[in-house]
Amino acid sequence: MATSIDSKATRVPWRQVAGFAVLAYAISWTVWASVMPDAWDALKAGRTPSTYTVGGLGILGMFGPAVAALIMRVAVTKEGVRGSLGARRDWGQYAIAIVAPMILVTAAIAISHVSGLADFHAGSKPIWLLYLVLLAIDTPISTVATLGEEYGWRGYLLPRLLPLGEVKASLVVAAIWAPWHLPLLLVGLNYGGKNPFAVLGLMLALAAALSLLLTRLFVMAGGSVLVTAVAHASFNAFGDRLSNADHLVANPFLGGVGGVVGLAVMAITALAIYGHRRVRRPHARSAGAGAGGSVHVATARTPA
Repeated sequence: MATSIDSKATRVPWRQVAGFAVLAYAISWTVWASVMPDAWDALKAGRTPSTYTVGGLGILGMFGPAVAALIMRVAVTKEGVRGSLGARRDWGQYAIAIVAPMILVTAAIAISHVSGLADFHAGSKPIWLLYLVLLAIDTPISTVATLGEEYGWRGYLLPRLLPLGEVKASLVVAAIWAPWHLPLLLVGLNYGGKNPFAVLGLMLALAAALSLLLTRLFVMAGGSVLVTAVAHASFNAFGDRLSNADHLVANPFLGGVGGVVGLAVMAITALAIYGHRRVRRPHARSAGAGAGGSVHVATARTPA
């Protein structure tokens, strides 16, 4: 059975949701087991390390959600993997997936710089060349890693939660997605030298805002995991590179895409998008079905 949830489904298969979440955590956190003592030390000390040194091990663990989704599809829900990527040839969706995160990251950094919350330097190379490299090289490479996440979070988990509606489904995904990063966050990922609980709180808020945007893109693209993987990769490529120490000097809690400014930019964008959809919804209903770009996700045959 292809990855489809019937758009008329009214029930969430919570057992499948829980089973997938447990597997995703178990697989990724097993890969990250070697950092757990340092993570525990950071938690006890109330401060994350100033430098993140996990490297390739962190990337390897990103494939945990994909492996969990494959196990669920093959061994539990028996729906198989055919069509589960939802690949599309609508290049316009991929263009949005690449350009929109680039604009959001650029806006967050520009606002941070102008407001004095950060100091941005383009570096020795022209800024247009840096952006070209990020578009042509970093984003495609990053897509390989983000597909490991997106095949699970958006490809498997989100469709099963969509009966709740896009907003509630996005928030549930975020509540599972954000703490999954915890072992890496505790050893300095993105927020070195900070209080672990504050790091997790900010990560939850950022994940909620980004989850809303990725959900809308996923639905708009007809359930394409590849489109959301590209968007996630573009966000990571531009966000990580433009916010590193070579380009940006800021308190990571405040300036840049991972701070309060970035959160505000994403939250305002999400509010604008969903507010616009809410205004349009009565018109869409009067015009007939299909106006909102619905996704068809098939319910699995196993009990909820």
